[in-house]
Amino acid sequence: MSGAFHPWAAPVALGLVLVGVWWLATMDALVRARVAGAGWRDLALAPLDPLRSGLRLLLKETRATEIPDAALWRAAPVLLVGLVLAALAVMPLAPDLIGADLPVGVVYFTAMFALVMVAVFAAGWGPNSKYPLIAGYRFIGLMLAYEMPFAITIIAVALPAESLALGDIAAAQKAILWNVVLQPVGFLIYLLCALAVAFWGPFEIIDSPDVAGGAELEMGGAPLAAWRFGHYALLLATSAFAVPLFLAGGHGPWLPPWAWSVLKVLLVASLLVSLRHLLPRLRLDWFMRVAWIFLIPLSLVNLFLVGLLMLLFPGFFEGRS
Repeated sequence: MSGAFHPWAAPVALGLVLVGVWWLATMDALVRARVAGAGWRDLALAPLDPLRSGLRLLLKETRATEIPDAALWRAAPVLLVGLVLAALAVMPLAPDLIGADLPVGVVYFTAMFALVMVAVFAAGWGPNSKYPLIAGYRFIGLMLAYEMPFAITIIAVALPAESLALGDIAAAQKAILWNVVLQPVGFLIYLLCALAVAFWGPFEIIDSPDVAGGAELEMGGAPLAAWRFGHYALLLATSAFAVPLFLAGGHGPWLPPWAWSVLKVLLVASLLVSLRHLLPRLRLDWFMRVAWIFLIPLSLVNLFLVGLLMLLFPGFFEGRS
């Protein structure tokens, strides 16, 4: 790994995130309309829904509360978007298309996702309102539970490649076996933890549909538009890293590697975004029990089995890059 940084990384990442967020918002509108039994006219207008919703929020006035921590409150959406863009800087679209080719790429992007707690808590603390603050504390509890199986599963994925670089992990799967086949349980754990990290679907306990109103309760106007953009972008980022970790990155026939990476990201992201309307939202304490009682032990068993396979069948893993 060279650790080189390419100057085109930031504008390319921003452009891809804009397109990806539009795609996710469109898929969200399509699934919501289909579940609600909408007609074909509503389904055809779904691609315009993200633009219409964004413009409506931008034209609204910014809300204010009594004695807020204004700087922290306004910084929360910017911090959320910035963390997503910073994490995507190490996302390999192809072997020669990596913004920052870090030898510890998996450590870097998990650190960016862990810092999402800071952005959410800033959004909860800033307005000086009890319900957003409760949402911030709830998200910290959720992240403390789900970051552990998230990190353990990623360690198990990096183990066969003997590298923490995302490019090496993707290349090793091309030479050995895709991790989604080698570690199917790990893949399911990753997807579940990705939903928790992105507070999406059943884990959407800190956003407006929550009974307490969520962290965005007191937001309005442009800050709310930026926050919701960051929310979609965070789900896109967690989906994107499933591709080099479990789906061999850009490996595939006929199409160039970058095209395969984009298609795989959109496939995983579309699956996760659909779960918002297909799965029920449950109580927070139920999710905490699932993480501590089931997911953490299961992720440790998955890690142990991968290590055991490497010890018993070392010849099978010798084809790594």
